[in-house]
Amino acid sequence: EFPRRHAGARHDRVQAEPFHPDQPDAEERPTPPITAKASPIPMNARKFVMLAAGREFRIPNGGWSSEDFKANGVPLIKAFNRVASIVRAKIGSAIAQKTRTHIASFADRVCAAVGDWKTGGKAKPAGAYGGPSGEASNLKVEFDRAINEVYMGISKEFRDLIEKDVRSGVGQGYSKSNLLLGKKDRKKDLKKLDKKAKRILKASDTVTETTKNEMHAFVEKMQDEGYTKKEAVSIFRQKMHERAQRRSLLSGRCVSTRCWHDGSFLAMAKAGVRSVDVIGCMSREQDRWEQPSFQPYMFDADGREPEGTCNIKRVPIEFADELEWHPNHTGTAVPSSFRRKEIGGKAYDPREPRNDQGEWTSASNATLTRQERAKLHHKPATLEKQRIAEAQEPKVAKAVSGTQTDDNDPVDVIKSGHGIEVKSIVEGKNPKITMHPESLARKKKFARKNKAKLHTVVIDMREGKPVVYYRKGVGSFRLTSMEKLVSFAELKGKFE
Repeated sequence: EFPRRHAGARHDRVQAEPFHPDQPDAEERPTPPITAKASPIPMNARKFVMLAAGREFRIPNGGWSSEDFKANGVPLIKAFNRVASIVRAKIGSAIAQKTRTHIASFADRVCAAVGDWKTGGKAKPAGAYGGPSGEASNLKVEFDRAINEVYMGISKEFRDLIEKDVRSGVGQGYSKSNLLLGKKDRKKDLKKLDKKAKRILKASDTVTETTKNEMHAFVEKMQDEGYTKKEAVSIFRQKMHERAQRRSLLSGRCVSTRCWHDGSFLAMAKAGVRSVDVIGCMSREQDRWEQPSFQPYMFDADGREPEGTCNIKRVPIEFADELEWHPNHTGTAVPSSFRRKEIGGKAYDPREPRNDQGEWTSASNATLTRQERAKLHHKPATLEKQRIAEAQEPKVAKAVSGTQTDDNDPVDVIKSGHGIEVKSIVEGKNPKITMHPESLARKKKFARKNKAKLHTVVIDMREGKPVVYYRKGVGSFRLTSMEKLVSFAELKGKFE
């Protein structure tokens, strides 16, 4: 969806360059595609971003806010998707080519280590052939030895090969997202970008243990079918070169997607983005979330119901790094909400008091400092309020036939594979509960360690008579997003 045909050709020629935070407009020298002439005019990052973004795209003065995004967010979303697609295609192509060459080289080295079997004829059982030193040898033994020898250090070799491209991808995700968001690159983010690049490199590999075991099984099958060594070498090389072609495309797509998003998420978090949407994934595999092999690509880090990460909506920016995508994912994460503009010289903070619509409760609040607003709205927890709240936990434990835990435990009630967080609302006008990231992380860790499912039960005591609300997962919820129950007894059916 380029605004002009010639602009699209120019975009495709953008060269992947290392990240230089002090040079946001560093030139990226174009390299010509096979079917087009190279432009003699170099294109810097800012020109590239603005061309890809299109004529409708404008950056508000001072950067984006909730109000600006509501009024003019569509061009920004389109721009993010276009720029990300171009950069990922360029980085992915470079990584795919190196992946293909590396796997083919691995196969050639294995075949060279095995060598041609001059005796010819059909493969014979182990011990039928004498090795160079008289040791018993056969087809499988020869290949196993060669595969294991060449496999040593193969991962580090590949990571060194793609390191420049990975760092370039992370850096471009960061710097080009900053350009779209109207922000400058910051030198102090360089260490974070380096850490992200190292994490991606650590997870990158061409020949894994699984692949190696498949090779061993394939060679054993060739021996059982009676192939000669020369035939086996030829077939092995052919199969591995075919695998290199398939694997290279997958590797390029996966690594470039991770590179762009790791850099982009860091820029978004610093620019006031509150949540992201994933858009544009056209893969049919998003319909396979219920299959066990696709469970790692479910998202539930913020306490919502587990759901697929293809085209997911409203993921809080603090959890964006935990998104994982299936190998054929083609979508892009784009901003979906921003913080509000500065009010009265003070930056908007979501923790500050406001009404159900997210607006200030009075005009005077805009002129108060954060400490003054906190004192104005603070209602101290009395011993009586605390006693009323704590009295609800044993009622929940009894209703579900569970066990109440100690005060310092991650959850309040446990029951054979379930962890239950119990919250009470004793007074106040805001019908919601809040959970801080540190507390949420402790509960998620407990769930992973104990293979438990998490649940939230809220007891609303504001009308005198307790009203019970239930929801799967843990997090910050409004009562309107929870299931209202008739009584405590109804809770039991949720855990059977």
